[in-house]
Amino acid sequence: MKTTEIKEQVVSGKYDALIEDLYADPSLLDYQKQRYVAALDKYQTLFGDDEVSIYSAAGRSEISGNHTDHQHGCVLAGS
Repeated sequence: MKTTEIKEQVVSGKYDALIEDLYADPSLLDYQKQRYVAALDKYQTLFGDDEVSIYSAAGRSEISGNHTDHQHGCVLAGS
């Protein structure tokens, strides 16, 4: 789907339930929608109204070695 189409759908509320599910705080819905629109705007400025997909991935999760990286140790991290 093109960036303009996705932006229209985000603004219109098509993805509101999904965004609330993802971020678990309904009070931040407008903020999160603005972030998506800003990211799509930037992409469109750089690359044009192109086909895009949006994905979400968890942040870094330390499986082993929590805080040892701050002391130059080894950490097993995953996402």
